[in-house]
Amino acid sequence: MKASHRLSEMFRDARNAGEHPYWLGDQIWNSLLAHWNTVEFRNKCAKAQRNRASEKGGTLHTGGSIIIHEHVIRMAQALGRTVHVDEVFAQTHVRKDTNQLVDERSRKTHRYMMYQQGCFAGGTVLRLAKDLAENNKGARVLVVCSEITAVTFRGPSDTHLDSLVGQALFGDGAAAVIVGSDPIPQIEKPLFELVWTAQTIAPDSDGAIDGHLREVGLTFHLLKDVPGIVSKNIGKNCATKCLKSCSNKKPSSGCCHLV
Repeated sequence: MKASHRLSEMFRDARNAGEHPYWLGDQIWNSLLAHWNTVEFRNKCAKAQRNRASEKGGTLHTGGSIIIHEHVIRMAQALGRTVHVDEVFAQTHVRKDTNQLVDERSRKTHRYMMYQQGCFAGGTVLRLAKDLAENNKGARVLVVCSEITAVTFRGPSDTHLDSLVGQALFGDGAAAVIVGSDPIPQIEKPLFELVWTAQTIAPDSDGAIDGHLREVGLTFHLLKDVPGIVSKNIGKNCATKCLKSCSNKKPSSGCCHLV
């Protein structure tokens, strides 16, 4: 063990115990106590604790001045082979007691693929992620959504103006979010809550938005009545059902968190 690591451990033990060690003078000890009680130091400690807890999520935590390149070199030397980039963010540090690389990736990782969901892909995948998170205790679901409209790109046509409208409204994009249930206090900081999810079919909406795969690619059809169909049904089929469902739940149940 390096002398710097041992010294850090000695200071940490003294701080946690709150007892004046014999090897520290009174003036230095009092100065350290004042420093450890500052808001800046406490915030730094809380951040370090969150980083250590994030190891299971694959976040690189080096716990000091070590840079990523040095981390890669250490892993390559310990394993005796070239290190893949995925391993760098999974084997996050070396245990001080055994000097072994730590790898706490979940051994039960499931993958779900969804295609051709159209403009409701984001809502569909969040609904699935909520069910997965709430029905698998401790699970964290990484949602990655990518949409591309190149398959619908073509020149304008006087007989097919809705194709031009679709190209004007929609574009390529990608997004990612982590969904989980029952966040770990003091470690995970959720940004939003998914309280309720569902799908419904609006009356008289047949053919309102269509996509057909043909020789020319994906043709897009959009009726001018779409805004009216949505506005007429969003309260009755969505908001009312959501409020009714939430009113029957306990305040802390049925909530999924997005990080």
